[in-house]
Amino acid sequence: MAAEARLDRLRYRPQLDGLRCICVIFTLFSHIPAAPWWINGNIGVDTFFALSGFLITSLLMSELARSGSVKLSSFYIRRFFRIAPLYYLAIITSCAGAVLLLALGDSAKIKPMLLALPYILSLNGEFKPADFGTFFGHSWTIGIEEKFYVVWPVVLLLFHRRMMALAAVAALFGFVLWWSTGDETIVSGYTGLGFGCFFALYPLGRSSSRGAGAYPLLLFAAWYVFCIFFGHKYEHVGFSLISGLLVAQLYDADDSRIGKTLGSPMLAYLGKLTYGIYLFHILCINLVQLVFRKLALPQQWLLVFLASYGLSVLVAHVLYRLFEKPLIDVGRRLAERRRAAELPAPGSG
Repeated sequence: MAAEARLDRLRYRPQLDGLRCICVIFTLFSHIPAAPWWINGNIGVDTFFALSGFLITSLLMSELARSGSVKLSSFYIRRFFRIAPLYYLAIITSCAGAVLLLALGDSAKIKPMLLALPYILSLNGEFKPADFGTFFGHSWTIGIEEKFYVVWPVVLLLFHRRMMALAAVAALFGFVLWWSTGDETIVSGYTGLGFGCFFALYPLGRSSSRGAGAYPLLLFAAWYVFCIFFGHKYEHVGFSLISGLLVAQLYDADDSRIGKTLGSPMLAYLGKLTYGIYLFHILCINLVQLVFRKLALPQQWLLVFLASYGLSVLVAHVLYRLFEKPLIDVGRRLAERRRAAELPAPGSG
C-alpha cells in the first residue's frame, strides 16, 4: 500500500529534469565527429528510455489509484501535443535545410531525405533501412517511444493488477527481443522502457535518504568503465537496468545530495529543453561545422561540441517559449475538457 500512496499524487521532480540534461549531453557527444573513444554517448538514450518508462507508468498508476481507471483519450491528447508538433517542425526544418543545400549546389541530402520521409513522417524511423542514409536518423527513438505510448496504457489498464502487469511487461519485452532479431536500436529502446516500467510497478529501488542515487551511480560508473575497455553484447541491458534503478531512487530523493545537485534551477531548466535539443541538435552540429569550415576554424571536437550544444540550447529555448510549451498547454486544456466531458453528470449515478 505504501507504493500506491506514493503514486497517488504526482508532483514535479526537478532532479529528473537535471538527469535529462546530463543525458542529452552524452547524446550530443555521440554525434560529434572525432569525439574521444572513451565517451559512450549511447548511455544518454538508454537512460532516457528507462526514465520515460518509469514516469509514464507512474503517471498511469497514479490515475488508476485515484479514479480506478485511465482516461485513454486524455492521455493520448496530452502525448500528441507533447511530442508531435515539435517533431514535425524539426522534420520540416531538416527538409528545408536539404532543399537549401540543393539550391547551393549540394544534392547529397536530397535522396536520403526522400527515402527517409515515409518512415519518419509515420513515426517508424526505427525501421528505416540502414542503407537509406542518416537523414533525421535520430527519429528512431521517437518511433519506439510513440508505440510505447499507444500500447502500454491499454496493457496497464487491462492488466493493472501488479503481478499481471509485470507478466505483461515481461511478455512484451520477450516479444520485442524475439521479433527484432537482434536489432540493437529496438532492443535497447524496449529494454530501457521495460526496466523503467518494472521499477515503477515494483519500487524496489525507492529511497528518500540523503544518499539516494549514490549506489546506482557507482554501479553505472563501474559498468561504463567495464564496457569502454572490454565491451559487452549486453551493454544496453546493463545501462537500462541501472538507469531504472537510478531513476527510481531519485524519484523521491529531492533532499539527497545528488537530487539537490541535479535539481538545481539551471540543470532543471536545461532538462526541460531536452526534447528540443534532441530534435534539433543534428542540424545545429551541421551548421556549426559549416561555419567552422567557412571561417577556417579548427574542427576540434570539444570546440564543435561546445558551439553545437550552445546553439542547440538557444534554439530549444526559443522554441520552448514560443512553440513547444504553448502547444503542450493546449494539449493539457483539451485533455481536461475531454476528461470533464467523460465524467458522469452529478446525480446520474
